[in-house]
Amino acid sequence: MRETSDVLTRIQEGALSALARHGLRKLSMTDVSTQAGVSRGTLYRYFTTKAELLDSLADYVQEAFERAVAERVAASPALDDRVRVVIGAVLDFGRWAPYERLLDHEPNLVRDFLNDRFDKFVEPVAKALASAASDDQSDLPRIDPWSVAEILLRLSFSYAQVNPQNGLQSLDALDQVVDRLLGRGAGRCGVDAPVGSGDELSWADIADFDADGGSARAGTRRRRTVADK
Repeated sequence: MRETSDVLTRIQEGALSALARHGLRKLSMTDVSTQAGVSRGTLYRYFTTKAELLDSLADYVQEAFERAVAERVAASPALDDRVRVVIGAVLDFGRWAPYERLLDHEPNLVRDFLNDRFDKFVEPVAKALASAASDDQSDLPRIDPWSVAEILLRLSFSYAQVNPQNGLQSLDALDQVVDRLLGRGAGRCGVDAPVGSGDELSWADIADFDADGGSARAGTRRRRTVADK
């Protein structure tokens, strides 16, 4: 069973590389088998068509994202650190090399994939934030996990489209941003709190940004479901 799982992972990773290298139209099963280091016969035992392979590839990327968030939370489970940890996991995924390569070569494919599965990406992030949002002992303000998760993911997926040299370059920089958003000041990051820090945004303010649009209302039922799990 483990061997089967390892071969499938090799095929999926090879397919990602081949797709980024050749593009969707020119991608062939031969390209995938070569990139994955498996025979065509082995490849066809798992996938008989390119469409089946692409569906599996979409599942692989989604599962890789869920795993990345879960592993980061498991490594740093403290609720007071949860928001920073989750933001870090989401931003790091937006800079995941296979995702960046696909975005460079097949932006329309990436866009369609994200549109089709966006809610499935939001859910694990909302679940990871939910415990911090509901913990009375945490120093975090009350947050709406689903709305914050949506905002984080939209920012993260957009982030990969901007030159990374213009973005956050370290966890210290990330800490400062999170502290300011939460109104905690930046003192714990080794820098002085900015003037007027008492007027900084809270998560509640962020969640209200889309209050006039359809997104917040459409997500009400989903957010309740996440909170109840």
